[in-house]
Amino acid sequence: MPLYILVIDYILGIIMWTLIGRSAMNIFQKEDSEFFFMKVFVKYTNPIIKIFKFIT
Repeated sequence: MPLYILVIDYILGIIMWTLIGRSAMNIFQKEDSEFFFMKVFVKYTNPIIKIFKFIT
C-alpha cells in the first residue's frame, strides 16, 4: 500500500475524531462557553468545519 494513502487516511481520521469530539463536547457545553478548553477547541475546529460544511 503506498505511503500517500496511509497519510491521507490518518489525516481524514484525525479530522473525523476531532469533529466527533466537538459534537460530543457540544452535548455538555455551548460553543460560546467560557471554559478555556472549549474556547480553544472551537477556535481550532471552526476552519475544519467550514471546509467540510457541505458534508456536515
